[in-house]
Amino acid sequence: MSSLVSVIIPVYNRAHLIEETLLSVLHQTYENWECIVVDDWSTDNIKELIASDVFRDSRFKFYERPFNKRKGANSCRNYGVEKSIGDFLLFLDSDDILKNNCLRTRLDVFVKFPFLDFAIFSMGLIKDNKMENYKYPDLTNANREELISLFITGPLPWNMTRPLWKISFFLNQIGFNEELDMFDDDEFNLRVIYSSEIRFKFIDNTDCYYRLYDDNLSKYKNSIFLEKLFRSHLLFLKTINQKFDLDDKIKFKKELQQNVYGIMEGYLRLKNVDKRIFKYNIIYFFSNFKASFSFKFFIFFKYILSSYSEEKKGSYKINKFLDSKIKQIINKC
Repeated sequence: MSSLVSVIIPVYNRAHLIEETLLSVLHQTYENWECIVVDDWSTDNIKELIASDVFRDSRFKFYERPFNKRKGANSCRNYGVEKSIGDFLLFLDSDDILKNNCLRTRLDVFVKFPFLDFAIFSMGLIKDNKMENYKYPDLTNANREELISLFITGPLPWNMTRPLWKISFFLNQIGFNEELDMFDDDEFNLRVIYSSEIRFKFIDNTDCYYRLYDDNLSKYKNSIFLEKLFRSHLLFLKTINQKFDLDDKIKFKKELQQNVYGIMEGYLRLKNVDKRIFKYNIIYFFSNFKASFSFKFFIFFKYILSSYSEEKKGSYKINKFLDSKIKQIINKC
């Protein structure tokens, strides 16, 4: 197969990490690729890095996000697609790594199964500079409803780097939601699974790696990051509301309640987050999705309680009581 693969990388202030990512593309055993790097107006030395002798290869193409597009990785990805000329698309994050045979083994799958719209491959982890495989749940026989459930509740069936997309299929989708700062994998793939007659396959072959490092984990304690997370979560709920009819809202009632409770439980207790922002998510959920009166009552009470420190007398015990009640309600769905 001599198909051209377009590897699209959005980047913002990752000059200290992206070199290894780009080298993993450069060292591919399959050579018919283009690598489109779209910079989100970084303030580091990314331009100098891309212009260095190491990457002076015509297959590397560097662009800056147009000013008329909203800042963010999704805008960069969509712009990269506009600039691409490949037959297949691979979206690579600026800190992830490809195995040197990644493109070749992925294309081999399409030789064997030419009817596929996309294929999903396994992804390992890089921890303390060591690459290790990760055991994923077997979703080979998962149906549409099971995948939708996972994109609502997690863990995600797949993330950004794991699929290889046929460009002809991808261009029939709306593209990435440029209003989102997070939940981009969730929102885009849920739309794909929900709206399309799709043909895809899981391949149990680890050919890429996700990097774990302190900066990547500490961001979850950053107040600006958390505000973006809450805002993106609201937009994610709006996408679900637009797609789901009443029957779907009833069918996925448990998952939707788990989603809202999970965000509250995971992030609303943190001290440096403005809890008032999340009230819009709660109001929108109550107004547009199916939930019992008792679930709404305990969720609202938990939201009010989140404004009080857990060190306050009785706060911890009340929170534990609310958690047990909410979980009981969800489990009964």
